[in-house]
Amino acid sequence: MLEIIDQPRGSGKTTKAIKMLREDENSVVLVPSEYIGNILYPSDLKDRVFSARCGTDSVLGIIYGKRVSKLIIDELILSKFNIADLFYTLGRNGIDVIVLGTDENGY
Repeated sequence: MLEIIDQPRGSGKTTKAIKMLREDENSVVLVPSEYIGNILYPSDLKDRVFSARCGTDSVLGIIYGKRVSKLIIDELILSKFNIADLFYTLGRNGIDVIVLGTDENGY
C-alpha cells in the first residue's frame, strides 16, 4: 500500500510520523537529514529513524536488516527514479509506505 498525505508546512507531519512509530513497533521513518532526525524525534525512537540522504540501496539495506512492516517518509527528497525503484521494491516485498509531505508550493 502506498499512501500520500499532503499537508501544509508546520501542520504536524513530524508529530504524525512520531505517533505512527509509537503505534507500530515494526515501522521505521526516513527523514531528509540526520540533523532533523536527531533534533525532532524522541530519543526512544532514534533507532528507527534513518536519513534518506543515504540513497535507495542503503534504505533497502536498512529495511532488510529489520522486521519492517511500514516505511514512513517524512518529506520525500530522493530523485524520481530512486523513488520509483524504492516504491516498487517495497511493494513487491509487502511493506506499506506512507509519505508525509508538502506540495511544491508549500501550502
